[in-house]
Amino acid sequence: QTGSGKTYTVSSFYSKAASAMLEVAASRGIPLMIRFFEIYGGKCFDLLNGRKGFKPLEYKGEVCMKGLTERKAGNLSDVLQMVDEGQACRSTGSTSANQASSRSHSLFEMFFMRGKHVEGKLALVDLAGSERGADRGNVDIKTRQEGAEINKSLLALKECIRALHTQSGSKATNEKHVPFRGSRLTHIMRDAFIGQHSHTVLLACVSPSSES
Repeated sequence: QTGSGKTYTVSSFYSKAASAMLEVAASRGIPLMIRFFEIYGGKCFDLLNGRKGFKPLEYKGEVCMKGLTERKAGNLSDVLQMVDEGQACRSTGSTSANQASSRSHSLFEMFFMRGKHVEGKLALVDLAGSERGADRGNVDIKTRQEGAEINKSLLALKECIRALHTQSGSKATNEKHVPFRGSRLTHIMRDAFIGQHSHTVLLACVSPSSES
């Protein structure tokens, strides 16, 4: 739902999550790495490199972020500086329902590296809100196309969640199709749903506004 406070809510997690991840990194003697990117119009843009475009590639069933900036975080200030840098680059726009509407999905990833291997990862995902035509108001073609792409990717996410729920408890779970390729968002988030040790938490922000 657009304008319900999703970006505000996710923004409150960066500091606490980073502090916890830095403690783990220090106790294990391994670096904490950061990636920050957005999915806009079905394409990926690096928020730590001036919104430079990059194309995720699939290799042996895993999505590889070729060309995406990875930075080492030595302390909490480093992390928050990267958050601010990325947020400043993120695509936003104005609609009748939200004057500062997110026009993209953003993914902020913190992960541990040991050599060339990732030992653990936490991704904070800020989804753009679904929009009705009335939510956008009298806007240009570009904004309408953005809204249509946002709704398409959120529908693909819903279908993946529905398929996984249908599979729960089934002995043939691995044999049934989950449409992760339905959008760039679900393709990239695939490991968050079916990774061997993955856990996913979904926060729903609901606005009491009578206009949405």
